[in-house]
Amino acid sequence: MEIRGGVELPAIRENIELHTSDGLTLVGELALPATR
Repeated sequence: MEIRGGVELPAIRENIELHTSDGLTLVGELALPATR
């Protein structure tokens, strides 16, 4: 399932996985500003 907003701002995007102490894996996207 992909959930997106109406506007996509310029960003550096990276897929991430977080592992919980009870064995679950949470997946998401880390988005940092394209300019710093």
